[in-house]
Amino acid sequence: MSIEPGSYHLRASPADGVGGMYATSKGYEKPIVTAAQVQSEIDEQKWRVIQLDGSAGLYEIRLDTIIAPVMIQGWGTKGRVQPDEIILLSGEPMKVRITPSHTGGEGCFVISPDADWVGTRLVIGTEGNHLVIQDFPIDPTDDEKLPYWKFYKA
Repeated sequence: MSIEPGSYHLRASPADGVGGMYATSKGYEKPIVTAAQVQSEIDEQKWRVIQLDGSAGLYEIRLDTIIAPVMIQGWGTKGRVQPDEIILLSGEPMKVRITPSHTGGEGCFVISPDADWVGTRLVIGTEGNHLVIQDFPIDPTDDEKLPYWKFYKA
């Protein structure tokens, strides 16, 4: 199953039960964090998943607000040192792969930057309440350890 392009709220794993923490924008060039889903944060927790033309399996995740069509604001990083914080940038957001999670159940996906490191799988997860790029050894038997995101249609 692949993700359908559209608007979503992204809940960090583990994503079972009530409540949960959702990817939340705190403003331009600021780290994207996780926060409870409350009415005052709802606009900063709505993300548009866009499939890139001519790039099988590649997507961008952009903030889905009124300003977004005028000024593209999406997930990105400023550095190359791990773990990189995911921040809200304008211009060209980072390209990501979104693949089904083997652990999370229906509507759950692993988000990975479109980058290859020898012997390592890069995955977007959380550290504290910040979204970061984490690295995991490439081992098909360890997929249940990968952080995942539950995608809820917005």
